[in-house]
Amino acid sequence: MKFNFWLELPTAIISLLAEDSLLEDNEIAKKLLLTSKSFDQIVNKINNNIEIMSSSLCSYQSNDLINSLKLRLKSIENEKSHILIQAMRFTVKLSSKFCSLIENQVNESKSTDNILLTKIKYFLNLIQNSVKSLNYHIETVKNSSLFCIESESELNFCYTLKVYFEKMEAKIYNISLSYLNNSISEYNTVNKKRSNSFLEKDRNGSDPSPFSTPQIKLLKIN
Repeated sequence: MKFNFWLELPTAIISLLAEDSLLEDNEIAKKLLLTSKSFDQIVNKINNNIEIMSSSLCSYQSNDLINSLKLRLKSIENEKSHILIQAMRFTVKLSSKFCSLIENQVNESKSTDNILLTKIKYFLNLIQNSVKSLNYHIETVKNSSLFCIESESELNFCYTLKVYFEKMEAKIYNISLSYLNNSISEYNTVNKKRSNSFLEKDRNGSDPSPFSTPQIKLLKIN
């Protein structure tokens, strides 16, 4: 599983929530982001030490140290798994909140909001990347020769999360599609009223020529 991706994902969603995000959620997202960077530094340091010791003269002491460091790496991987699950659950919470927020804003909006559409597009992109990450991990675990009971439990969790994100994607897409259709209908209605207004002026005015609309008159050659 892409550890860094899932720990950085909450921060990305928080940026979309902006002023609607809770202070508590902001703090959790920051901690996850810092945890991601800290784990990278620790793992890189341990791997460098193992590499240095492995290339040095072989001794019982160095072998013991290398084994100790490898055990530490294994322990870190277990820690990362627990943190990863928490980050993914937190992402679900933030995603649900964002979906509700978007739904409310779309219902309240009286005209096309480009910022709102940009947020929707960005969020859909995040969801698609999440599903891709889950699909890749599911295939990796299924094809692994070390498949066990823990692996099956992990797969079930990933499948559940994948279904959630796919439903979320479909819901956000339908909301945005409805929003765009309403905006187009409103635009056409306004333009139709303007056209009818121009036609009325043509009928009642002193200039019945095809150059009567302001836009067309600009092109008139005397």
